[in-house]
Amino acid sequence: MTDISYKILSWQEEEQFQAQNSDLAPSQKITVATVTKQWLGTLTGEGYLTYVMAYAADGSATFTGAEKVVGTMDGKQGSFLLTHTGTFKDGIARSTFEIIDNSGTDDLKPITGQGQFSSGHAQIIPVTFDIIL
Repeated sequence: MTDISYKILSWQEEEQFQAQNSDLAPSQKITVATVTKQWLGTLTGEGYLTYVMAYAADGSATFTGAEKVVGTMDGKQGSFLLTHTGTFKDGIARSTFEIIDNSGTDDLKPITGQGQFSSGHAQIIPVTFDIIL
């Protein structure tokens, strides 16, 4: 396990399906969020993430995403890809993520691992990330 956190640099969310043009109830929606993150701690660099989010009538959401991380870990530079799966309910986002097999480049080519986070609207979000490099 490593000492890693991140902060959101930008978040742009766009509704894909509007209730008046579909069979969805008025408070249901599907959105795509484009997110830029700064990774901090043992892993430093930036993450470029796209979420697809499905919101229920009560405001909760289920999401899935893919992220490209470009950075440095233990003095080794490169990039890798993550998949994300999670939920948002009562102001708390919970997510698990996993490094996609064979997605590492350069010095990070052999990287594998998975992680998780649970957070409200914090400035810096700590993650549990088990990485093998």
